[in-house]
Amino acid sequence: MTTSRITAAPESRLSESETYYVVLRNRQQAYNLLVREFKRSGLTQIQLAARTGMAPEVISRLLKAPRNIELDTLSKLMFAINGAALAFATAYPKA
Repeated sequence: MTTSRITAAPESRLSESETYYVVLRNRQQAYNLLVREFKRSGLTQIQLAARTGMAPEVISRLLKAPRNIELDTLSKLMFAINGAALAFATAYPKA
C-alpha cells in the first residue's frame, strides 16, 4: 500500500487497511520514542512512577509493548522523563 496523500473523493470511506496501518505506525513510533527517552534518562521504573504519581505496574505495562496510550499520558511521561514537550509534524508515509 502506498499513501503519499489520500486522493479519494472527500465523501468516500477510507479502507480499513489504510487506517489500521496509520494507527499501528503512530502507536509504534510513540512507543519507540517513550522507550528511547526512558532508557536515555537513566531513571528506573520506580522513579518514573514516583515522578508521575502512576502505579509502578502501569509504568511497567506502558514500557513493555506498544499500546494505545492516551496523548495526555504520553505527554506526562515524556515531561517526567526528561522535561520534554511533544512536537508534532505531518508525514505522508509510503508502505
